[in-house]
Amino acid sequence: MLLWCSAAAQAAALRYPQELSPVARGEAADVRVRMTVDDGGAVQKIEVLASSQPDRDAEVAAALAAWFFPPDREHKRPAGRPAGRRARTGADRVRAAGGAMTPARRTRAWLSQVGGMMSRLLVLVGLGLLAPLADGAGLRFPEDFSPAGDDEVPELRVQMTIAEDGSVQAASVLASVRPDDDEAVLAALRQWRFVPAYRDQQPMRREDIVGFSFAPAAVAAEPPVYRRAPGTERWRSLAEARAAPRRSTASGGQAFIEEPAQAPAPLPGEFWVSVGTKEGRPLDAHDARDPAARVRVVADAQGRVAAAQVREAAAPELAEPALRAVLGEDVQLEPLRREGRAQAAVFELPARFYAPPWFDYRRVRLPAYPPEAMRAGLAGVVKFALLVDATGEVRDIEVLEAPEPILEKAVMDAFMKMPFHPALRLGQPVADRIVMKYAFRPEGGAVSGTRRGAKAASADLPETFRYDVPPARKLTPPPVYPYALARAGTAGSATVDFIIDPDGQVSEVMVRDASDPAFGRALQAAAEAWTFQPALKDGRPSWSLFRYQQVFRLSDAELMPVAARRLLRELDGPQAAIVDAAELDAKLVRRVSAVPVYPRESRQAGTGGAVELMFIVDRDGQVLLPQLVSAPDEALGWAALNAAARWRFDPPRRDGKPVDARARAVLRFTADAPAP
Repeated sequence: MLLWCSAAAQAAALRYPQELSPVARGEAADVRVRMTVDDGGAVQKIEVLASSQPDRDAEVAAALAAWFFPPDREHKRPAGRPAGRRARTGADRVRAAGGAMTPARRTRAWLSQVGGMMSRLLVLVGLGLLAPLADGAGLRFPEDFSPAGDDEVPELRVQMTIAEDGSVQAASVLASVRPDDDEAVLAALRQWRFVPAYRDQQPMRREDIVGFSFAPAAVAAEPPVYRRAPGTERWRSLAEARAAPRRSTASGGQAFIEEPAQAPAPLPGEFWVSVGTKEGRPLDAHDARDPAARVRVVADAQGRVAAAQVREAAAPELAEPALRAVLGEDVQLEPLRREGRAQAAVFELPARFYAPPWFDYRRVRLPAYPPEAMRAGLAGVVKFALLVDATGEVRDIEVLEAPEPILEKAVMDAFMKMPFHPALRLGQPVADRIVMKYAFRPEGGAVSGTRRGAKAASADLPETFRYDVPPARKLTPPPVYPYALARAGTAGSATVDFIIDPDGQVSEVMVRDASDPAFGRALQAAAEAWTFQPALKDGRPSWSLFRYQQVFRLSDAELMPVAARRLLRELDGPQAAIVDAAELDAKLVRRVSAVPVYPRESRQAGTGGAVELMFIVDRDGQVLLPQLVSAPDEALGWAALNAAARWRFDPPRRDGKPVDARARAVLRFTADAPAP
């Protein structure tokens, strides 16, 4: 086994994987190591082949020897690679040296092997390790040890490196009340898949210290009840929000009451797994009326899924989708309670498969690359979630990532009316939520890192905010142009400093200067909702600090679209051709939603309540010129304005003709979160 590693230059004592970590093949490596790993994953022999710091070879070997690595498996071994990973025997060494195997040499090789085995046996007996290893070899997870609760003192602490698919890449026992069983513990854990880390709904490699207790997990007699399951909570919440009563206000206009959705009721004990499509047709697996797979799930005392294992599957290709779904970030179970106390439990989970919504790309119009974006070299990937109902109609779109507003608009224009084939469960069409990505990459174009105009010289920043790789934009919508200043034709600017945390969220925004306080408030509210791929320092996500200046001009199409400038002229004219939403042929239907970010200062102050907005929905369904009617505080009002500015509706019509319509919306902020 060859291992390429990168070592930290200034580490006092090398630790794996903190200062010594694997690198991908083909990348520059500081250390190349050949390791002999036995069938249990223990390191038997380490040989440093090359190193940029040869005086630290002993530290490298000592750091790696404390870990267990996955042994080879027959079905995963590359063609031509020998099945075993044991050290070469004496006879092998003779052949490698080119000598002939004479009877005398064969005898010496055999004696060398026997002598080595006897010496190792004597060492084990002398250290008293033979009997405990035999006793611990039968340890099973979770029958003999299980996840410790948050209020328990762990009897066993294991540091594990979990791959993106949940498999154990490496593991080491840090502390245990039964140290003789360490090897058996690690062997048992390697047979399971654990929950990986997630960032923006994408699995990623994680390193974690997990606590266990030497007590069996309770075995649940019934299938689990879910607090959350993939794709369920979101569309149920939306359905409840849409079912909320609507009313007309005394001042006219249609009001949309965005009540905070209640937590969905626990779901019955069946688990649906989305199976992808192949060549434009759903896979046959969704027609199975009996569970197509059974997954054994270990949950801790809080109901969090810790590990999973497929017990049986109707087809081998169904095992991996089932594991990915069970180990997903959206899954949480109702904890098992015995005598009124929640405890770790093992559930047998019957998994059924279904086909998600899909469309035939050969028969639809995909988003066109905006010419102005192409000329400017703007590129990036728009990530969005769609709620597709049982008829195949797109009922709601939520943009998750969009580095450029013009690219976001192109995608929304295309997918708002995209005809889908609905999801199928047991052969019946059902509503479902899917996440999609659409990439805009012009030939030779590049994706900029931070929002245009954001500046920060890493070397000039405090050590905490220095980075090797700058953050990359994910979702950075422009600020809302203050309505009163837009009506007055006032231009200006504002500058903010903002901190991006290791999760890519903007943790704090500080207004440095603004030509008008409203410009500063608008930019601050916009920046609080921005998201990024975090900066990297020494290969790990890190903090970063940036300064950004926004110039507010009515001629800026990003801040003030052409349709908005037209409406401003009509509002100043003798007769504005803007109708009341109550006069439309049908109620306004929102197709694109955006969730307001709860302002940091309001959350800390415990401020909440209803925010009422007024805005104009133009003939294309865009929300333009939003203005605040009332709010508990100014920060909540600006947060609501920024969210409403990204909504899209079906084009309003009166007497069958497209018109501009004035509408109202009420958003309620609670102490926990704003309405979806």
